[in-house]
Amino acid sequence: MIECAVNFETGSSIGMEFIGKRIKVNQDPNEISSEWVSKDLSAILYDYEKEVIENTVKKYIFLESKEDIVQRACKDLNISRATLYRKLKAMGICLNNEKSLNDEI
Repeated sequence: MIECAVNFETGSSIGMEFIGKRIKVNQDPNEISSEWVSKDLSAILYDYEKEVIENTVKKYIFLESKEDIVQRACKDLNISRATLYRKLKAMGICLNNEKSLNDEI
C-alpha cells in the first residue's frame, strides 16, 4: 500500500482520498465489493487498467515534453509506445493537460 501510494500520488503528501479508495476497514474478506457486483470481469479490468495508466502518466506530468512522459510511462508499464498511445486514445486519457488523444489522432 505504501509503495503504491508513493509511486502514484501526484502531490507532495499522500491524501486520504488515495488511501480511502484502497482500504476497507473491518470488511469481511469473503464479502464481494459492491462496485464489482454490477460489472463483468472485462469492465473491472478495463477500469483498473485505466486507473493504472492515468496514475502512471500523472506521475510524470511535471515533464514538459509529451514524448518524455510517454517514454517513462512505457518503461514503468513495460509496454510499447504504440500500445500506450492506442490505450490512451481508446480510454480518452490526456497528456500534459491537452485534449484527449481521440481529438488529436
